[in-house]
Amino acid sequence: LSVVFDGKRDDYFPELIKWATQNGASTEGFEIANFEEEGFGLKATREIKAEELFLWVPRKLLMTVESAKNSVLGSLYSQDRILQAMGNITLAFHLLCERANPNSFWLPYIQTLPSEYDTPLYFEEDEVQYLQSAQAIHDVFSQYKNTARQYAYFYKVIQ
Repeated sequence: LSVVFDGKRDDYFPELIKWATQNGASTEGFEIANFEEEGFGLKATREIKAEELFLWVPRKLLMTVESAKNSVLGSLYSQDRILQAMGNITLAFHLLCERANPNSFWLPYIQTLPSEYDTPLYFEEDEVQYLQSAQAIHDVFSQYKNTARQYAYFYKVIQ
């Protein structure tokens, strides 16, 4: 299911904004910007007053467990109690299936997702060593263990 898109993710930002606008999202008053340390995000292009609603995204644009249930995953979801209990896994499968579908409704969004992550789950062994003296190392190893367990279970289910 590995799909690679041509170009950089920011090449797809104009199409994302067009798609969002055509489907009812508010796209005025901000722009997508690359913040040096944090990466891409939204930057206000006008003053935003306290408690002002400045961003609106219709539910139909969101990839949710509900949209996963109404997708190609529907039959698997309805039969697998573990999948039903793990919304994060359901969403991950939903994203993978939609990413592999060249006609996906969510393609303009999916094409803008990062191809790399810098969370501890993606650290190389030498990077994890820096966490040895921190309490966080226990959380990282727990996450590794849970991810491996989930992978093994769902690998068998999908096979």
